[in-house]
Parts: sequence; C-alpha cells; structure tokens
Amino acid sequence: MIYSRHFRWGIFTTKAGIQYVGNWEYNSRHGFGVSSHPNGEEYVGEWHEGRMGGCGRLTSANGDVYEGSFARHKYNGIGTFSRCNDDRYMG
Repeated sequence: MIYSRHFRWGIFTTKAGIQYVGNWEYNSRHGFGVSSHPNGEEYVGEWHEGRMGGCGRLTSANGDVYEGSFARHKYNGIGTFSRCNDDRYMG
C-alpha cells in the first residue's frame, strides 16, 4: 500500500487484484475513493468506516449501474438503477 499520513490518501491492492484508491481514516476507507475489481465491477464515491456510504456510483460486471445513496455497503434512499438492457428505475 502507498500511504501518506499527511494527506490520508493511499492505494491498496489485494492479492485478488481488487484495488482501492482514495482517502483513509484509521486504516479504513473513509471519504472519497474508487474501488475497482478485476471482473469489471467499480464503485466511485463516498466511503464511511470501510463501507460504501453516502453518494456514489456502482457499476456491476454485467454493465448495470446504480447511482445514488448508499449506507453500510447497500443501496439506500434515493437513486437510479439502470440495467444494461436500458431499463431504468428511479426512486
């Protein structure tokens, strides 16, 4: 991991190839960051105590996209879910 204590920013890559680039606090993803998986899944947005939390955009490996609010690593509140077949759900 590349880490700067002054800026609390770093890059972490697991043995499985999952990479996180962004802010850290107390050795947890916290603030803004990007998590990329080898299978194509990607989350860009806010993190809270190591979990997706706040506003973000999750793109799944099959191309489905959820953009909106997250809490504790789950969809939460207002958001838009767009399926790869062009179906769109808002709410």
